[in-house]
Amino acid sequence: MNIKIKKSLLSIMLISMLNVLYGCQPKPDSDLKNFVRATQENTSTHIDPLPPFKKVDTLHYTSKHLKNPFDPLEISLVQSTTTPQRNCRLDPERPRELLESYPIESLRMIGYIEKNNIFWGLLLDANNNVHRVKEGNYLGLNEGIIEKIHTKGIEIHEWNSMDGEKFQEKTIFLPLSEPGES
Repeated sequence: MNIKIKKSLLSIMLISMLNVLYGCQPKPDSDLKNFVRATQENTSTHIDPLPPFKKVDTLHYTSKHLKNPFDPLEISLVQSTTTPQRNCRLDPERPRELLESYPIESLRMIGYIEKNNIFWGLLLDANNNVHRVKEGNYLGLNEGIIEKIHTKGIEIHEWNSMDGEKFQEKTIFLPLSEPGES
């Protein structure tokens, strides 16, 4: 026989023997399969039932007695002097406060805080920023000063310019907004 054929047959036989020997080896994942089988045999498949749901009482919401949220914000005039006053302008040298850059109509009282018998009002401006104010703070475009803060709203004293020299004093009440009111 030819040497090339003998070498070919020998290499085929060698490869066949290696395949047979490799097939007799244990599989590399046999220990994993044994672990999974043992774990499944030792675990319980019982799941406790869900606890019964508690019955919730149903509440009926009626909004007939509430203010319509689409109505404009109420700012009521409490009193106004009928005769213009001269020289009632406040100190022109005093530094301006942040809320003096907003008209009073654009501010809403959304709450209050009482600490040590002192009331602090919470105002929401046109930019949806919340400001904490106290009696004596200034706000509005017409030199409004906060006179009184209480649970129903804020009383503001304001001076409107009539002709640059004469001013009209009026008191404005800014009511506490109801929850959900915009």
